[in-house]
Amino acid sequence: MNSWIRTLMTTVALTLALLGEPLRVSAATDEAAPPNRVFDVYLDDRAMGTHRFEYSGTRSDLKVRSAASFIVKVAFVTVYSYEHLAEEHWQNGCLVGVESTTDTNEDFAVSAQYRDGALAVRTLAGESRYELSCPSTFAYWDPALRTRTELVSAQSGKRIAISWTRNGEVSMATEEGTVPALSWTLSGEDVEATIYYDSEDRWLGLDSPLGGERTLHYRPARADPFYPFD
Repeated sequence: MNSWIRTLMTTVALTLALLGEPLRVSAATDEAAPPNRVFDVYLDDRAMGTHRFEYSGTRSDLKVRSAASFIVKVAFVTVYSYEHLAEEHWQNGCLVGVESTTDTNEDFAVSAQYRDGALAVRTLAGESRYELSCPSTFAYWDPALRTRTELVSAQSGKRIAISWTRNGEVSMATEEGTVPALSWTLSGEDVEATIYYDSEDRWLGLDSPLGGERTLHYRPARADPFYPFD
């Protein structure tokens, strides 16, 4: 397997997170769920698929359906395909449950529930118990994410230590032009990503380096309610 494909598998697993407007639980916790989102995903400048998010409930009791479908071809031959579906349940900004399945070069399944101060995680590889006061996946929609030092992968169920670096005001490149944004870099085991937010702290995109000088990009699709060029 090419090294960049192996890195792509790992990066996609760690960046399949929740999107949307920031969740400010301390104010108006009975507000309606944020609008649905849809992102285009690229390998360098080549479109490889989409990632869609459907929200229901309220911001204090939020359910999210996350569906991703990617394919990469080289000389008309499929070298990488990816299908991911996750159902996540959040209460007051903390993850309380997740069910996910992933069909790729390696299959994954995760079932996790939060109870008695710990997240009990069951995967195809076995069971784990993470003692966390407020579990979280890679939930970029929540500005509080940037205060966290540990996250759980919704695809693999793995607990990952992370750190953040604030890059400040930057320009995010898109096919339509550049977009002003605020940027942070997330770093952890097998993951590095530059994350972009708009002035309202909504997630705008992501750039993650892969092996072989390739880069994974997330950008709002034209159908996304926060597409920056309407």
